[in-house]
Amino acid sequence: MKSSKHLKKHYSAFPKSIGHCSPIDSLVFSPDSKTLISSGYDGQIIVWDWQNEIVLHRYFTGFGIDHHLKLSPNGVLLAVGIENGLEFITPRNGRCIHRLKRWSECVGFVNNNLVLINDYEQSKIVLYELSSRKPKLVIDGHNAIVSKDRMLVVTDHVLEIRVAVTGEIVKSILLPPELDASYSTPRLSPDGRWILLHKEMENPIIIDTETTEYTYLDFIERAWSFLHVFSSDNKFLVLGTEFDKDCNKAVVFECG
Repeated sequence: MKSSKHLKKHYSAFPKSIGHCSPIDSLVFSPDSKTLISSGYDGQIIVWDWQNEIVLHRYFTGFGIDHHLKLSPNGVLLAVGIENGLEFITPRNGRCIHRLKRWSECVGFVNNNLVLINDYEQSKIVLYELSSRKPKLVIDGHNAIVSKDRMLVVTDHVLEIRVAVTGEIVKSILLPPELDASYSTPRLSPDGRWILLHKEMENPIIIDTETTEYTYLDFIERAWSFLHVFSSDNKFLVLGTEFDKDCNKAVVFECG
């Protein structure tokens, strides 16, 4: 990671209002919602005062990378996927605090000290402790996500809801043979009741963890986007979709 001073000089020719010059791959709000951090395939990470449309900081990581931005609950550390690795930087100055060469995607922060990391090559989910710089727990799984105090771990035909800090299994859901959850993008509602699974170019599936019943959201055709969000009251699911190359839409689904 280049220093903040170098990067500001590198981009000094760009006006303050200029943003990305390629598609954005990741967005995250600060805990106080006053700043928005974006990353794009142009290699830029930009910290915005979004209400005043002002660029506060701008850093360069490398072209054509999925950054998978994740911010710690206190807003002090930003996890950034880089080429052949993962970096934890301070958003205010771009300083790299810690670098991991083995993994490239942080699934999310469990707290300010624990992060969940995808090890795609080994099909493992790693609970990593930043203070000791060591894995605390390693779990079998293709993908995972953190939602409040719970994590959802996805394997081929099993979904596991676990306590995020300890990894203790709270509930295990065995999927029927026709449902292969491997390499799908999961979402977990804040209360842990609803699970969304989505693979590229397939209909999303929503699962009720209380009854284990599942529903194909077949009103969404050729869904490309994975920008799906549960509302904080757990009642609604907003799905970003692309019906064709010229038409992006958002669909609101009422859970239950």
